[in-house]
Amino acid sequence: MTSVHRSRYALFYHRTQQMQNPLTWRLTPRSKQYISIAPPKAIPGLATVVAALHEKISIRICGEQQLALEAWTGALPENVLRPTACDTGTLNSAGPYTVINTAMHAVQKLPKPGDTVLVRVTASVRTLGPIYKTVLQVVDVLCTDVAATPRTRAV
Repeated sequence: MTSVHRSRYALFYHRTQQMQNPLTWRLTPRSKQYISIAPPKAIPGLATVVAALHEKISIRICGEQQLALEAWTGALPENVLRPTACDTGTLNSAGPYTVINTAMHAVQKLPKPGDTVLVRVTASVRTLGPIYKTVLQVVDVLCTDVAATPRTRAV
């Protein structure tokens, strides 16, 4: 395994890449935007792909993953809406993302519905008029060669 492959492996498996502590947010004084300077983090455990296009992906996450996302983004003020994935169990993301295969190569092949993947996300706060909403953006998905079983599949 080359150093590039080891680095990609560490992005999903190293303990510093896991959602351990809540994000620290701050309100900018001039623009009144909530920002967090934090790297993308890996959602714990395997998730299941619902649908995938080149710039859009939907992923089903389990209850433990929902709780991890809620805790990770939980330090926001009360006037900011929480991520919808924490309530619905489905992470919908629009925008570019990288697909990595089991050999740790970035590939063009999209995951199929039902595939199990590891996911890294980043969080931001977007404004919709007077409303602030937390948005989760998928950065990478690591396709696994593990078959979706009741033990590994997100329900």
